[in-house]
Amino acid sequence: MYNAYVRGFYGAHLHLRPGSNVLLKPGIYCETTLGGRSLLKNSNNPANALFNTDLWLSLVSSYRLKITKKFELFFRNHFSTPFLGCMFSPKYTELYYDIMYVDEFDGNFVLTSYGRRNQFRNALSVDVPLGQKATVRLGLAVDRYKTSVNRLETRDLDVKFQIGYVKKFFNFKGNMEIPSQYADPEK
Repeated sequence: MYNAYVRGFYGAHLHLRPGSNVLLKPGIYCETTLGGRSLLKNSNNPANALFNTDLWLSLVSSYRLKITKKFELFFRNHFSTPFLGCMFSPKYTELYYDIMYVDEFDGNFVLTSYGRRNQFRNALSVDVPLGQKATVRLGLAVDRYKTSVNRLETRDLDVKFQIGYVKKFFNFKGNMEIPSQYADPEK
């Protein structure tokens, strides 16, 4: 199966400090996905449009491990799951021609919740500093996905390895006070 999609996220998290090196961030965010997927062995609809928008429950936990005064590792785990949304899905045996010209999308946009769409996303990462100026982020993201809509069932397991470069663009040195919009909430 070939997938191509664009995702957008918007949300907010509370910042709770149960310990000096531990940060918990419960929150909620909205995700919108637009794209397509293709399974050439499917003779009915070999290419499918992909559209959904969901509200997600989210919990980010992080832990800062100081090895020396200048070297520390930053561990992060982000778990999230959608609890309410809307999803585009053709009806069982319905061709895209039928959707557009026969029933005018009637029943193709379905409200989803835990019974119709079960998805769990887990992202683990560790930030490793490289000297004073940069940080490398190593991570693993796992998506487990199952839908049952319009008599069609979809299952997917997506595992991604991540390597990133973290760079702060603003530095405040000396006695200069850091403006609140630039404060790092994870420190």
